[in-house]
Amino acid sequence: MSVKEEVSSLALEFDYTDGHLDQRRLLPLPPPRGKQRKGEIYVLVGTEGPSGDRFGERLRKQLADAFYKDPSGSLTSSLVRAIRRVNDELFAENDRTIRTDRRYATVVCAVRRGDDVYFALVGRALAFLVRPEGCERFGRGDPRPGERPVDLLGQFEDVEVELHHRPIEGPSSLILASSGLADFLGANTNAVLRGDPERLVMTLRRLGEEGRGRRSFRAIVVVPEGSWLDEDVDDEPPLMDRRAISETREPKASERRRSPFLLTDDRPVRRRSEWIEEVSTSRESIDPPRVATPRRPKVSTLPAEPKREESLPVSRRRPRRSSPRLDVVALALRLVRKPTISLRAILIAMLVICLFFLGYVVFLIPARILRGGAPYTSAISDLSQAQQLEQQALGQNDALVRRHLLQEAEQLSQSALIAQPDDSVVAAVAGRIENEYRAASRITDLPSPMRLAVLPTTGDEMLLNGLELYVLDRTNSLIYKYLLNADGTQILPSQNPVLVRKGDHIGTLTVGQLNHIAWMPAGNGRVVPALLALDAAGFLVEYNPTHGLTTEHLRASDSWSDVTSIGGYAGNLYVLNATHQTLAWYPPQNGGYDGPVYNYFAPGVSVNLADAVDLAVGDNVYVLHASGTVQKFAGGKQVDFVGPPSDLLPSHPAGVALGENSIFIGDPERADVIQLLNTGEYQRELSVSGNQQILKDMRDLIVSSDGKSLYVLSGQAIYRFSLEGISQ
Repeated sequence: MSVKEEVSSLALEFDYTDGHLDQRRLLPLPPPRGKQRKGEIYVLVGTEGPSGDRFGERLRKQLADAFYKDPSGSLTSSLVRAIRRVNDELFAENDRTIRTDRRYATVVCAVRRGDDVYFALVGRALAFLVRPEGCERFGRGDPRPGERPVDLLGQFEDVEVELHHRPIEGPSSLILASSGLADFLGANTNAVLRGDPERLVMTLRRLGEEGRGRRSFRAIVVVPEGSWLDEDVDDEPPLMDRRAISETREPKASERRRSPFLLTDDRPVRRRSEWIEEVSTSRESIDPPRVATPRRPKVSTLPAEPKREESLPVSRRRPRRSSPRLDVVALALRLVRKPTISLRAILIAMLVICLFFLGYVVFLIPARILRGGAPYTSAISDLSQAQQLEQQALGQNDALVRRHLLQEAEQLSQSALIAQPDDSVVAAVAGRIENEYRAASRITDLPSPMRLAVLPTTGDEMLLNGLELYVLDRTNSLIYKYLLNADGTQILPSQNPVLVRKGDHIGTLTVGQLNHIAWMPAGNGRVVPALLALDAAGFLVEYNPTHGLTTEHLRASDSWSDVTSIGGYAGNLYVLNATHQTLAWYPPQNGGYDGPVYNYFAPGVSVNLADAVDLAVGDNVYVLHASGTVQKFAGGKQVDFVGPPSDLLPSHPAGVALGENSIFIGDPERADVIQLLNTGEYQRELSVSGNQQILKDMRDLIVSSDGKSLYVLSGQAIYRFSLEGISQ
């Protein structure tokens, strides 16, 4: 049986195992007192390894507690720090156990605050933002052949966190799921996950009844406020009971403020008159009726008093006593009406009035101050600590220590500003500390960006050759081509930007999984420059505007599926493979690069490339590592290169680009771009004062040859930032 029930931000958990779909209501974790401004957090944890002791539930609670306890006012920063804190604890726990007893986890979080939602994913997790017109997918899921393995929670000391922020428009729903949901939904995910919340839940139930999908999965579906859903219940009340429930239902979230997490008390709110009437009725039903017994009339010698008309009380309630203030007023009126007043009565009246006002001043006013002053006291304490750290920082000569102290001071001042946003003193101190930290970190604001194009799908790599802009979508194995106008500020219209995609036939070969792209200049016997795309099957797709699409052969075609990055310079092909810890270069041959292969490093040079993530080739070779460090090589030998300061290292860099005299490294976690001189000295940190989400979703970046434009690939869009007029 089912009953229609109106819910406020309802979360449903689906568990699909052995072709059977189970559903239950999920009770979210309540936020601590004073942390409601951080919004609602939903966490789904998938575990790998030995089970037991409610491992997944423990991680879920630890992550939510760490998120709410983080003092940062930024939701993305709080999410990243919470996940890393849980990862540190799990990594330390695994480090103390034998390999067979180690446990790992996949985590996906969603924080909903107002009309915005923030996603954080680690491992094979998936997330979907479902709208009536379609859905948007986040997360890698299960890696495809040729892609690097995903990092699980507790597997490495530093975990990679994928972050996304989207506005919520209209009746949108959220889905947090493990990777098995992709098999359950099938290939056409966008057609399945669409529509209003009621249709979405009905679709999932219908697919579950069909036993669709070979793999198990768990998912959390969060529907918006005011949705009507059919929920299975054990017992359906009769018609009279349902009518009573509807009349005494709890007010909606729009009628009174209530956190969606407070789902522990579902008793209906009743009016005072209904409560008194119920108490009166219950007392009359419990107390036995009194039987009147005859009484003998009393004999009195006093004159009989006139009879008073008595009215029977409706309910057995004790008469309300008048407040002390009304008693004082009544006493004052009596004193005024009687012309003959004794001095003692006047003194008593004055004493009562003085005691009343004294009690009001001594008890009520301090109680109100204490009740509303706790947040203010906490804010002032944070602000005082921030000012102390600020003074310590200004007395430091070490730039690293100064930035560290100012960063802590900024976090405390911003926490105080969140607690007291209307206090001018708090706002002034917080603004001053922020400016000092920006000056110490050499933070420079970029001008407002210009969105050049919206891609049909999410891109992974981008390169620029003159006015030709190429984007690789590794997930769908296709390449987009766009043409810029003369000054590179706009993209010219194009009916079909797809240059080549999986399944296209080029000569005798069929395009398969395209993993990397690079621009190959002419040189060393190569006459025509061209775009090169690496197919995992072991050949190159070549494109130039004159000859169109062709293919080139590679040496050892069965060893190209796990390549990390490729680059081209002077006709030579450079290939970075972190798995095999090799950096090789191939000279051009008549039919491609199927000739001899050479180790780039000189004899006796040993380099650890286990965490290398990207490659940039020019007059020198630069290798970017996952830790944010950069190594520079010339002629196969390492060259001194300072790199970013330790406190500004990008923990998960996204792209490295070479300018005329500078090197640019993307840092999505901090929403900025690190700029270094080509000698390695730190130059500045480029940031945006407006929509930081553009840099938080950054996948790759490139700089124009004249150094005037910075192009950023952010999710499904390409943005241009002007570098002209920005002081160095």
